[in-house]
Parts: sequence; structure tokens; C-alpha cells
Amino acid sequence: MSIPPSESIFASGKVETVPSPLQVVFYTKSCSNHRAARALLALHRARPKTVTEEVAYHYEQAGDVQAVTYLTRAAQQAEELFAYHHATDLYSRALTLYRVYLADDLASRFDLLLAREAALDRQGRRAEQADDVAALVELAEALRDTRRLAVACVRQAGFFTYTRQYAEARQAGEKALTLYRRAGDRVGEVKALRELGFLHWSADDYGTALSYGRDALQLHWRLGDVEGEATALHNLAEIYRSLGSPRQALAQYESAWSLHWARQDRQRQGLTLYGMAHALRQLGDLDQALTRYQQALAHCQAAGDRLMTSRVHHALAGLQWEVGALDQALDQMHQALSIS
Repeated sequence: MSIPPSESIFASGKVETVPSPLQVVFYTKSCSNHRAARALLALHRARPKTVTEEVAYHYEQAGDVQAVTYLTRAAQQAEELFAYHHATDLYSRALTLYRVYLADDLASRFDLLLAREAALDRQGRRAEQADDVAALVELAEALRDTRRLAVACVRQAGFFTYTRQYAEARQAGEKALTLYRRAGDRVGEVKALRELGFLHWSADDYGTALSYGRDALQLHWRLGDVEGEATALHNLAEIYRSLGSPRQALAQYESAWSLHWARQDRQRQGLTLYGMAHALRQLGDLDQALTRYQQALAHCQAAGDRLMTSRVHHALAGLQWEVGALDQALDQMHQALSIS
């Protein structure tokens, strides 16, 4: 609702401006919300993260652009808790304020939109993600920003891969790779290589996927990027497993797990142990597979990764069913469903 213009009273040859009732209400409410936001921050100075979303709400109600900062922080906190649906809502509210108060700041809007698109990706909300990916490309082109355009193309390649539009994914991925190489951006280049590897793995073109995966691994080594190296090793393991080479896959998983262990990354340790269990299952070593699944479950639970915890329960249900332990299989399925 727009605030009606104030009324003017003519007296003694002077124009006196009298605020309308709605203006008074709006001003009073705005002041109240500003005071509430400042009071919350003062009361929780030692632990400001505990009131981030509430502070964001009061600044949002006051029509204060500071709400964008606090909504973004609240969304990031939600993502840390794997609350991606809530994070998406918070990012959307921040983007709405951007369009009202910061319409000319296309670069910051791109970065915020990128965060929301990633949250939608994690939830598999493809229709909404499609709109955000297209908007990312449009914003990057409007900015004439090579780096952001390359980032948008990588995200576009991933989206097209998930939606099985492989020709479009390849075009976007190769464009990103070219842009990064022209800019001399090695970190970006390795991201594009990994994305292209994922594309060809998804399309069952395992030979090409291996080539991109090995190139990515070599580049991570040269960059000294331990986290990226572990990710590349894990990806190679997935490709070998798809090729029907579980022993080679296990060797890659072991190397990846060692790097994750050194960094004390419980979430990625859980993911890699989950992959190991699948490979052991392919080899017919069901006892060791069960052990790895159980280890993966412990790590995923410790990391608070509910999605992977649910997946591990589901895999355990399948394994228990396979060995004839029907009661245990049913229990694992119930636990998976209680999380999903």
C-alpha cells in the first residue's frame, strides 16, 4: 500500500505540512522496529547469530536496507543446518528488497541469486532453479562480467545435466571452460573440468568422464588444493564404480577418505565411506559393506547431514534385505522415512 500524500493547511500566508494518519502510523512502526532491532543486537552482543533472523525481520518491517545483510546471514545459517527450504525463503525475501532498494546493484544481486539457485539445486526444485539459472546468465551478460558469466555457465551446465539436456549442458560447460582459460583463472578452470566430468558420467560416457576427471585431479595437485583433490579422487572413484571396476574405485575412495580425515571433514568422510560400501557390495563383500555403511551413518549423523543420513539408512535397508534380515531392513527403512 502506498502512503497517501500529506495534506497542506494554509494559514497566515504560510504552508504547513501535516502528516496523514497513515504516515504517522508508518513512521511510528518504523521507529519501533528500528529500536527492536538495535535492542536485540545490544542484548545478544556476545552471540549475535542467535537473533540474526529476528533482527532481519525488524529491519525488513522498517523498510531498512540493512535487512538484506541480516536476511542473507540468516539464510547462510539455515544452510549450515541443512534447512535449505527455509534458506531459500530467506534469500527470496532478500532479493525482493534488492529489487526495491538496490535495483542498480546488479553484481550483488547476482551473488545473492547464485546462493538461492544453489539452495534450490540441493532441494531438486528444478522448475524454480531453471528461472534462477536463466536470470544468472542474463545478469552476467548485462554486467559484461566474464568471471560471473563463467560461473553462470557452470551452474547452467549442472542444471542441464540434472535435467538430462546433455547437449545444452556440454555447450554451457565448454563455454565456461573457455572463459576461465582465457581469463587465466585456474581455480575456475578446475570447476569447469569437474562439471564436464560429471556431465559425461551422467550421460554414461565414462571414457570422456575419466579424461576430464584426471585433468581436474592434476590441476588440483598443481594448485595445492587438498579439498579439491579429495573431491576429484571421489569423482574418479564413482566413475570407476560405474565402469564395473570396484577395486580401482576403492583405491580412489581410500585416497579421498585419507584427505578428508586429515581435514576432519566428517560430512565428506561419511559420503566417501558410503561410496566405499557400494564398491564393496559390488565385490560381494557384504560384511565389509555393512561395516562401511555403519561408519558412514555415524559420520553423517555427527555432521548433521540429514539427507545423507536418510540415504545411508535406505542403503542399509537394501543390504539387510539382501542377506535376509527382514526385520532389520524394515527398521532401517522406517528410520529413512522418518527423516525424509
